[in-house]
Amino acid sequence: MPLFQGGDEDCLFLDVYVPGKAIKNPKLKLSVLVWIYGGAYLFGSKDTLQPHLPFYDGSGMMAKANNDMIFVAMNYRLGSYGWLAGTTMESEGTPNAGLWDQRAAFQWVRDYIHLLGGDPARVTAMGESAGAGSIIHHLVGNGGKLDPLFSKAIVQSPAYQPLWDRGGIIQQTFDKFASLAGCRGKGLACLRGADAATLAKANKQLIAQQAPGTMAIGPTPDGSFIRQLPVLELQTGNYWKGVESMILSHTADESSLFVSGAVQTDAEFSGFLDTVFPNYTRTEGVNAKIEAFYPPVSGKKSKYATQTARVTAFLRESCFTCNVRCKLALFRLPPSLKLVVSYCSNLACVCFCQFPLLVPFRRIPLSSSPYCRVVLSASQVTWHGVALWHSETYLSRRSLFTYRPSWLHKKRGMSHKPSSPPLSRSPC
Repeated sequence: MPLFQGGDEDCLFLDVYVPGKAIKNPKLKLSVLVWIYGGAYLFGSKDTLQPHLPFYDGSGMMAKANNDMIFVAMNYRLGSYGWLAGTTMESEGTPNAGLWDQRAAFQWVRDYIHLLGGDPARVTAMGESAGAGSIIHHLVGNGGKLDPLFSKAIVQSPAYQPLWDRGGIIQQTFDKFASLAGCRGKGLACLRGADAATLAKANKQLIAQQAPGTMAIGPTPDGSFIRQLPVLELQTGNYWKGVESMILSHTADESSLFVSGAVQTDAEFSGFLDTVFPNYTRTEGVNAKIEAFYPPVSGKKSKYATQTARVTAFLRESCFTCNVRCKLALFRLPPSLKLVVSYCSNLACVCFCQFPLLVPFRRIPLSSSPYCRVVLSASQVTWHGVALWHSETYLSRRSLFTYRPSWLHKKRGMSHKPSSPPLSRSPC
C-alpha cells in the first residue's frame, strides 16, 4: 500500500488541509493535527495512494470533526538521504536529517498556522510506525530540553531498531554508503558533490545489501539532538514535560511484514542477531541471553514451531511492542497528563484509513488486552471532538484502535485472546 518506488530528493513539501470557514475567518483558532507517515524510514510519502484513494489527506478526521480542525501532512527525507549517522556525519554534517526535516515542518506550523485559522498552541503530532517512532525521538530531543513544537501526540505502533554504536556499526554503514557512491575515505564533501543518480543507486544498493529484517539506517543517537537511546532518556526523566496528552497503540502482528523467511536454522538465527547488534554485545554474552529468551526451535522447551515464528517474535518485541511497553513503564506521567492505551491485532487497524473499509470487525474490550497497563473505562475516546474509538460494525474513520477482524477469530480459533505473549513474559 505505501509508496515503494518513485519519489524525488526534492521532496520537502507539506500539505495543509483547511476548512473553508477558517479561510474566511482566520481568528477561529482551530486544533491542528500534523501527520508523519511510516515506512521503515526507507519509503513513504504524504501523497501515498493519491489521487486514487484519500489515504493521507485527513478528510476522514476532518469530516468527523465537523471541519473544526486543520490537517497537515509533511514529507521528510528517507533512506540514506535522511538517516545517515556516525562519527563522520557528526563532525562534517547533520545526523538524523529526517528528524530535522520533520521539526522544520512543525516549526512552520508554529510560525504560520495562525494565518489559516489554526491554533499554534493546540498542535497534535500523529504518526504510525516510523512516523510514531519519530515522535518518540522528538520527545527526547536534546535530553528533553528541546520543545518538540506539539502539545499532544497520537503514537501508533512506534517502530525503530535500536541503533547506538556510533563509532562502530553506524559509522560502518556510512563508510559502506560512501564506497557505493565512489567516495570511500573522502568524507561528506565528496558525497555532496556526487550526482543525484549516483546517490540514488548507492542508496538502493545499501538497502538491498542489508540482512532481511534489519535496518541499516534510522533514528540514531548522535550525542546532541538525540543524545542516547530514547528508552535511556525516558528512564532518567529526560523527556519534554510539556506534553498534555498521548495515545499509544500497537498491534498483535507488527512484524510479519518484515520477516522474509531467510532464517531457517538455529545457526542462522544466531547470525541474524550478530547483524543486529554490535560485536561487543556478543562477547559480553548479551546475544546468548537473547537466544535463551527466544529458545532454539530444535530445543525441547522451544516456544516456536519454526524459525520464522522465532524471528517474528524477536522483531515484534525489539522493534515495536517494547517501544510501547517501555514508554508506559518509564514515562513518569505528570498528574495532568492524560494517556490512553489501545490494542489492535491487524495492521489495517493501525493504518491511517480515511475511508470506510468493507471488512467486518469485532470489538475487543480494552481490558482484555494483556498489553494495557493503563485502561480507559469510558465507552469512547475522542480527540478534539473526533471519535477515535466507538462501537461500530465496520472498520471506519472512527474505529482506528480497538478492533479485531472477526474472520481472524474464526481462522485462528480465538476468543478475544491475542496471539502475543502476556506482559509477564515480556523481555522489556
